[in-house]
Amino acid sequence: FVTRYKLSSALWKKLRATINEQQCGNKTKHKCTLPQDQNGIIIGIGAQKAGTSSLAGYMAKLENVVKMRKEFHFFDRQILKYEDTIKTDRNKGIQEALQAYFEKWGPQPKPSGWLPVEISPVSGMNFTELTQYAFMNVFRYMFDRRVPYRMMDVLGQIKEKIKIVAIIRNPVFRAYSGFFQSDDEVTSKDFADLVKSEIEAIRKCYVPGLIFVNDKICHTPKVHYSALKTCIAHEVNDGRPWFERFIVPLESSFRGEINKEGYSYWQHEGVLLRGIYIDQLKTFLCAGWKPEQIFITTTSELHLRPLNMLKDLAAFLKIPFALQNNFQKRLESGSGIHRGTAAGHHDPMPSDIQKTLQAFFDDFNLELVNFLRQHKFICNVTQIEQELRLLV
Repeated sequence: FVTRYKLSSALWKKLRATINEQQCGNKTKHKCTLPQDQNGIIIGIGAQKAGTSSLAGYMAKLENVVKMRKEFHFFDRQILKYEDTIKTDRNKGIQEALQAYFEKWGPQPKPSGWLPVEISPVSGMNFTELTQYAFMNVFRYMFDRRVPYRMMDVLGQIKEKIKIVAIIRNPVFRAYSGFFQSDDEVTSKDFADLVKSEIEAIRKCYVPGLIFVNDKICHTPKVHYSALKTCIAHEVNDGRPWFERFIVPLESSFRGEINKEGYSYWQHEGVLLRGIYIDQLKTFLCAGWKPEQIFITTTSELHLRPLNMLKDLAAFLKIPFALQNNFQKRLESGSGIHRGTAAGHHDPMPSDIQKTLQAFFDDFNLELVNFLRQHKFICNVTQIEQELRLLV
């Protein structure tokens, strides 16, 4: 048995292509399905350090999920290859991007029974037909304001077949965990220093006038990020590369790289900004996605009540609830899935920093809860209130 982690990325892709070709060759083509033939695509959008890896593991246990891709990065990285063409010939560029998106999946063998599949894209299913979903999970999709618009550009012609899955975690603890993932040599003192500086930058420049006038009038990502950069340059100007990833696209190799002032780009991407979920969800609506297409769960629900979460998810996808093998018995016995990138050992968050962050996020969290109550997102608002510690 060979795992992906024992192979280079290139070798893994070649092996996967070979397996697919053998299983879906000309003689057996009738037994396979292409992404464009699927009834829908499930896209997991994050949030980072909220449990996306565990969520992917749980979804893989649903009988209806036959293929999973984690951190596909099509709409935050690979789409850049097609942006110039989209600008000069929009229809041609979008069709090329859509074709490239489908090709990333490749043909898949059809098992007997139900399928669904990406954790980054479904409705109108016909229960008398064999149905497949594509399932992908990319935590940056939720945070990067350009992604919902790019998704709509490329997938707009099949937008009714798209379902979006989000998982959120208390932003206080998400920020602490995310900070240590970016650099295993940093300390809690470094985190405290970053918190102080980022809160100042956000309070000076991340104001409603730069984001949304109201729920019906939205600023485009270009307008928002340009205004944010201008404000940072004039009002903050502390030598830190605040949020520059969104102004000048950086490759994944930028992790750990520093600017001329000695500050890490990765750490200044928005450790706290990632936890302002309200505006991230608003961006999806501004891009044209419907709240009914978005399922939201929480880190606590995933770990404490995974069986209930999976049942809710199956209902959202409008598929029969069935788990592979004896996985339901495993969950009923209290055993679950815990995956993710180890951030290494670090000290507990200092209580004063925790209080500072909770106070900072409270207004955003309250706005999020009110927003969820006003719209038809598929979620349990009380569970989200508990996750955000808004209920005592």
